[in-house]
Amino acid sequence: MARLQKRRTFLMAQQQSTITHSSAVGGGNALLFFRYLRCLSILLSLLAATSALTVHAADAGNESLYQRISIPAECRNLHKVTDIDDLIRQLYDNIDSYCLFDIAPDALEKIWGLPVFDFIGKNGKELDRLNLQVRKFHAENDSLFIKRRIDNIYNIPILGIAMTESYNIRNDGFGGNISEGKFPDLPLAPGIVQPDPLPPPHSPPIARPDDPPIYIPENTVYKIFTTYYWLNHDGDKEKPVLILDTLYIPRPAISFYKTAKPLVDLLTK
Repeated sequence: MARLQKRRTFLMAQQQSTITHSSAVGGGNALLFFRYLRCLSILLSLLAATSALTVHAADAGNESLYQRISIPAECRNLHKVTDIDDLIRQLYDNIDSYCLFDIAPDALEKIWGLPVFDFIGKNGKELDRLNLQVRKFHAENDSLFIKRRIDNIYNIPILGIAMTESYNIRNDGFGGNISEGKFPDLPLAPGIVQPDPLPPPHSPPIARPDDPPIYIPENTVYKIFTTYYWLNHDGDKEKPVLILDTLYIPRPAISFYKTAKPLVDLLTK
């Protein structure tokens, strides 16, 4: 009887030991599993961050970024702008469609690598904030930039090409062919509209003392109060037109209109 009791006591002690060991092992496994999950989470976070940096770096040097941006199918030859001549060529290459007006301004900004300030559809306070942004950019940068707005006379969208003061000084204006007094290097020569006779002489706006000097190359092809235009290939007044026009000095402004209505009105005067 005493031997049986000792046997039971031994078995109970062994069972308790087994239970305690199992609990210890189970607790240890749970701790190891928790640590594994934590390490896995950190690793995944690092991989995600590395992937994001890699994509950003690839985008920064990828001139075909537009292929991953939602753009209209009719867009042609869009890429990062290298200079004013390249920008004008891209405008010309998209003169037969509404591509540059249908594409989102932020997408166009990413493709061209130039700021696009969108004034279309803005209310009073929004316009005030946007004008402040433009003035700040103009004062602090050396670059071309785009103003996307509605023409006040014809009420149609227009892309106006602008430049900061530093860019103007460094490039004697827009730079490229224009600053050399030449027409843009495009497949076709421009149409020309010049008042006949020329308007009587006007005094140009009085320059402020701190305004940079205006460079006019010798033997420039540009004349004062003259419009130079490249119409879409269909000759359709409802399609875009690229216009370079001058006022008091033979130095053109650059505008890309969504429709050719301003030109049609000019030609019929």
